[in-house]
Amino acid sequence: MTALLRLPSVIQRVGLKRTAIYERVGLGLLPAPIKLGPRASVWPEHEIDTCNDAVIQGRTPEEIKALVLQLQAQRSG
Repeated sequence: MTALLRLPSVIQRVGLKRTAIYERVGLGLLPAPIKLGPRASVWPEHEIDTCNDAVIQGRTPEEIKALVLQLQAQRSG
């Protein structure tokens, strides 16, 4: 079972503030959150960890964008 992270946990794991996280989502450098309701969004923990690992490994923005697309495609099975 995949753990789901709320925004405060994502902020802590990524080390960025809310605005910067959503900017990166908009640029395709972080996966978009999953909406659970009108005021509730979550991210799969493994997606955030995978993106963090890519940054640590020195992947280019283009490589990270491709990774994010792959992660989001896997959500639908």
